[in-house]
Amino acid sequence: MDVIEQLFFRGMWQNTRDTMFLILVKDDDFFIHNINPVLEAAVGVTSDQLKGTRVADFLPDHKVQIERYRSCQREDKAIYYEEAGVAPDGSVHYFHTMLVPVWHEGNQYLFGSSRNIDDIKEAETILAHAKEEAESANRAKNLFLANMSHELRTPLNGIVGTVSLLRARSQDPELLENLDLVERSAAAMERLTADILDLSKIENNRLDIDLAPCNLREPIRDSFVLVQQQAEDKHLEYCCVVDDNLPGLVLADAARVRQILSNLLTNAIKFTDSGKVELAVHYEQKTPETGIVNFRVSDNGIGIPQEKLASVGIPFYQISPERNRGHEGSGIGLSVCKSLAELMDGRFHIESQAGQGTEVSVHLPVSMVQNSADSDQTPQLGIPGGLSILVAEDNPANQIIIRRMVQFLEADVEVVNTGLAAINRIQEKAFDLVLMDINMPEMDGITATQKLRALGYTLPIVALTAAVIDEERRACSDAGMNGFIPKPVRIETLRAAIRNALP
Repeated sequence: MDVIEQLFFRGMWQNTRDTMFLILVKDDDFFIHNINPVLEAAVGVTSDQLKGTRVADFLPDHKVQIERYRSCQREDKAIYYEEAGVAPDGSVHYFHTMLVPVWHEGNQYLFGSSRNIDDIKEAETILAHAKEEAESANRAKNLFLANMSHELRTPLNGIVGTVSLLRARSQDPELLENLDLVERSAAAMERLTADILDLSKIENNRLDIDLAPCNLREPIRDSFVLVQQQAEDKHLEYCCVVDDNLPGLVLADAARVRQILSNLLTNAIKFTDSGKVELAVHYEQKTPETGIVNFRVSDNGIGIPQEKLASVGIPFYQISPERNRGHEGSGIGLSVCKSLAELMDGRFHIESQAGQGTEVSVHLPVSMVQNSADSDQTPQLGIPGGLSILVAEDNPANQIIIRRMVQFLEADVEVVNTGLAAINRIQEKAFDLVLMDINMPEMDGITATQKLRALGYTLPIVALTAAVIDEERRACSDAGMNGFIPKPVRIETLRAAIRNALP
């Protein structure tokens, strides 16, 4: 070491704010050789007083430190670690330490330098606390959204169920027209409730994509027809063009495709006061087994300013008060569409120009399903006559609606309002099927089903619930239920669930 290096090292040793120490390795043991003034002040002992002292005699918790020294000696390279130290006044301080092996005149030394990181540790504690608070708030938000979804779907069940019954029993054109208005409003509220719940699940990586063989023409048709009346009410030119090359059966999540398209079409109609809204579907084959389906929804509505396009897809973001004046909305539809597309390994793209219109494209990869024999089988739409059905439902309005729906399907029906009452009644009388609400006082539907299965009853049990989260579906299946009907219940959905649950 030349004179300049010696002067530099001596200056660092004397003036740095870090603690420094030199350990002599001798006879497979470690001895304090020197400490700098900062460490002297910290431990309250001078370097001369400590020189030659065994580390094991000086440090109370010497085993951990000795092991570090041996590791540095054995590997013969610098090591880094964090440690805590107790000051003479009893306070605990944290350090980041560097330990370097050096040789001098045939002796091995370990040079150490420790920097106080109390501020960093305090910041980490604050961040950890803030993270826990944020996660707690997020859990509370998710619970609130799930509960709100349940609370909204319960009254919706009464509205939609009543409309469904009236439509099935009426031939009056004026009444049917009024029912259409009610049904469209209820459907809009139902979509909004589903979007909010999905957005929460997307944010928490809890939304599952259910890939299954499907004919994409069905969700395309359903989405187009679902909002057709909205376009007709505004006297818009409304059209759908589907590529003839679109495969008949592919592996996709039909429900999510339907959700994306209905959201995009609803949005396009909402912001188009006159002109045209078009849904175009194009298929691009990549390999004999795979391809890309491009869904494009275009309109010539009010459009989006270029400087605002980057913000499209941010949950609850409204482009501007002026754009939304007279166009009600929550600002989550496009966000859900974008997230769903990405969850299905697809792409979401939007182009728009203020005053000229908007074009939104969703590109989804699909795999073709080779064996489509089962898809050509037409299911039976009816249910056997004279069925005896027990309904377990605690809400008075829903009791009336479900009872009338079951009677409309020409089945005998009894109603109880708790899971325990359902068990007692099934032990008294034989039923062909049970419609079991999940959330009931005294005993919930899942517990009641588990007890019935434990007692040996094998009759079909179909869940009725206002919650639509995947965990509850799995809980119903695990309890031994044979089907799942989300509220609001429609006659067609009820008929299909009963038919599918029967042996």
